[in-house]
Amino acid sequence: MLYLICILLLCCLEATLTTEYATHGFRGHIPHYIKPLEYRIELTISLAKWKYRGATKVIFNVTEPCDQIPIHSYGINITRVDLIRVTKYFDRGGRVPISEVVEDKSRDMVLRIYPKEQLQPSLYYLMVEFNRTIRSDVTWGLYQTQWRDPGGWDNKMAVTHFSPDKAREAYPCFDEPRLKARFRFVIVHESAYNALSNSELEHREVVSPGWVRSTFALTKPLSTYLTIVAVTNYRYISDYSKRGVVTRVYGIPATLHHSQTALQIITNSLDYLEEYLGVNYPTTKLYLLPVPDMMVGAMENNGLVTSTVSVANFNRAKYGVIAELDSILVLTHEIAHKWFGNLVTNDWWDSIHVKEGMASWLMYPVAQNVASNNLNMKDDVAIFNTMVKALEVDSKVSSRPIISMAKYRDEIMPLFDYITYFKGGLVGRMVYYTLGPEVYRAALSNYIQKYKFSTATTMDLIDMYDTTSKKLGKFDFDVKAFIKTYVLQKNYPLVTVMLLNKTHAWVGQERYINDLGYGKFKHYDDSPYNYTWHIPFTYVTDSCRNDEVQMLTEKETIVKLKKPSRWIKANNHYRMFYRVNYNMTNWDYIYHQLTKNHTYFSTAERVQIINDLFGLEATRHVDTGLVLHFLNYLTHEEEPWPWSVVWDHLKSKTSFSSPATRHALKLFVQSLIEPHLQKTSTWNTSYDKPLKDRLTQTVLLTMGLKVEHPLALQYINSLATQPERGDTDDYFFKRLHRIYGRYKREGVRKEDRDYELELLKDTMRVTEHIKTWESLFSALGSITDPSERARTCEILAGIKDRNSHKKLLQASLTLPKDEKKQVLSSVAAIYPRVAWKFFKDNYDAYFKVFGNDQFKMAILIEVVVQHLSTTKEYDDVQNFFKMHDAGTGAEAVKQGLETIATNIKWKDLFHHNYKKYAFAFARGKSY
Repeated sequence: MLYLICILLLCCLEATLTTEYATHGFRGHIPHYIKPLEYRIELTISLAKWKYRGATKVIFNVTEPCDQIPIHSYGINITRVDLIRVTKYFDRGGRVPISEVVEDKSRDMVLRIYPKEQLQPSLYYLMVEFNRTIRSDVTWGLYQTQWRDPGGWDNKMAVTHFSPDKAREAYPCFDEPRLKARFRFVIVHESAYNALSNSELEHREVVSPGWVRSTFALTKPLSTYLTIVAVTNYRYISDYSKRGVVTRVYGIPATLHHSQTALQIITNSLDYLEEYLGVNYPTTKLYLLPVPDMMVGAMENNGLVTSTVSVANFNRAKYGVIAELDSILVLTHEIAHKWFGNLVTNDWWDSIHVKEGMASWLMYPVAQNVASNNLNMKDDVAIFNTMVKALEVDSKVSSRPIISMAKYRDEIMPLFDYITYFKGGLVGRMVYYTLGPEVYRAALSNYIQKYKFSTATTMDLIDMYDTTSKKLGKFDFDVKAFIKTYVLQKNYPLVTVMLLNKTHAWVGQERYINDLGYGKFKHYDDSPYNYTWHIPFTYVTDSCRNDEVQMLTEKETIVKLKKPSRWIKANNHYRMFYRVNYNMTNWDYIYHQLTKNHTYFSTAERVQIINDLFGLEATRHVDTGLVLHFLNYLTHEEEPWPWSVVWDHLKSKTSFSSPATRHALKLFVQSLIEPHLQKTSTWNTSYDKPLKDRLTQTVLLTMGLKVEHPLALQYINSLATQPERGDTDDYFFKRLHRIYGRYKREGVRKEDRDYELELLKDTMRVTEHIKTWESLFSALGSITDPSERARTCEILAGIKDRNSHKKLLQASLTLPKDEKKQVLSSVAAIYPRVAWKFFKDNYDAYFKVFGNDQFKMAILIEVVVQHLSTTKEYDDVQNFFKMHDAGTGAEAVKQGLETIATNIKWKDLFHHNYKKYAFAFARGKSY
């Protein structure tokens, strides 16, 4: 009786929440009058037979008369369906006769249960029994995997991955994010293994010889995509948060000692976010489970996060400093989801920003506070990881607004893209710096308190920013209108700044769009704001720095400066989402400041200057010579991020440039990097060295090797004679030596203008190099660590030999999916036509693995076409995908075609300029 009363009270509460927080537009396929309250999911899982059977038992509320009950189910063999109206005493006298059960295989993917008579408003109990094979050909639903272990450890695993809408492929359920309910999982499994789920294990009991039943506690309200089941025999290490939450990291015994870093990050992140948000994590446990061949980097399942093996069991000696940083950020991203995504869930997938956009921003300040390093996570790292790519992607004609409608799963999957993660995170960062840390923190805390255990939309979050800022802030601008211009419009503003005199500046805005190749596309202008933005304007001049935000809402504005100035640079610390251009006089002043004292600008601002220049060149606002002229200051640059951004831009240009242009750029980069490589004798690769310094060394060395600078080769060869230490980056560097060292190179003379001779030399060196490559390639199959195998594939792809690439591509088809993608991406950067032809010839094999993958089909298409640059290749790609299903990569095809068209136009307009100016600057000539 008490149970029924509680259910009825919960029902009334949930009905109130649904009414109060109703939002606009499409909210899902399950009718609004159906609300699940509590599930009991019973599964019997056999790892010996790779099969399972089970039952979904769910209590739900019906608030209006209806003729059917739709429940999501896909690919599951249904064996029995019972529907009971819950009476006062919850007996079986309320059984509802069922007319028929229809499996709807349309885009809804639901099981439609038709009663013989119309259902009246009441509580109902539904039981659906089913069975299915545990699949090995996919990495979603309930699937099988195992970790290759040279020690012979039995590491079979059955595990689930449900985001965004794949719980229906493991058990029948109301599989939409707004339909949060409580879950109890009961797992029967072989006694040699342990079961894991979202909540604590209540008890484990023997049910028959060799079989046990694991019963888990009832969860707090969850969306189905956040539920998880795993059966494994992994071991674990554990810790406790300050408040007593149990934290664990699982793994096989041979590698578990590498998990201490992950455990520390998880525990510290939990403590930090509880204090920062003022809202406790609502569960008593937080575990991390590494999963081989996982379809994404990690998944925020409530109470039991899953990740790739390299994130959870991180071997810093093998993976290097860049991978170490990536692992930290993946973990802080997933912990941020405990509040943004789990505690408060997106009402529908058009509001995915409230989970992915927020976690993609908050992971940086969390990492800033919990990771022991000297990196500026909120500015430098966030900018390099996301700003450069976000501005590139969002400059396309084929871009989209952050809030974009999607009704069906083939429309939902493309929303998990750079716009959601990178632009969404950067808009969150911009709001943080515009409102200020205290107002922003209060807004997030209020938002979590109001919507916890429920769902919200992006507009709900924006409303909370607005409400909180009015209570706590003294802002003279419309907060809500400001944010809407960035989430409801695609693309972003190009802000042009010109000093009118020493005390006033003219500031204008226009839509930034890189439409070099857009002649092949329909150019549509459907902005609710006519492509005008509210610009949070900050600036630095030769006489002052003004971080106080002035909101500019008009196309043109006159800004009064705080102090008389000769020059100005806008967008302090690259905190706002727009590009900036100036007149040539102002650009000259900025250049002279960089060469005189580049640290006058923050590291983020130096990245901004470089990235804006490359972006402005692409749209013909500035000349190629000006861009390369500015890069000369890099001879004094000691930070890794400006170097990394420059290298990303230049290597993308070389992939479709002529041999002469590639040679000129190689000489130019050699001249820039030489002063830094002359200091290799003073390098300290110890892990005790600050992470930023180690990162700088890695970036400079890798660039030096890519352009074959003699000093880089000399350093990498010198490591072969040194004793190996486990507490330095030398092991990682020595692995680079296997591909870049072991033979003598004479280097390149700056005055050598005969690029054909240089190419001949390169070919001769590669011939010597084949034996080393073959040795490493033959060892590939014996590497059991997934991340080491992926990194080895990347190194193998670095050879400039077509036959070796073809051999590597063919071998990659038998490797796990991450290595398939890694090899294809790396080969495409060097021999794009080889990679594209191989991709076409083996498309069925790739599609089988990636076609329905949440992210990787889109990434695969992006990497394999982004370096193509002829009209024939454009037509080939277009015709190929007219004849072949792109799966979840449909949007990537459209964007890829735009990229190819842009590459074609870029070659016509710019690549001769790159050759001319790079040769000139490499020989010391000035702009």
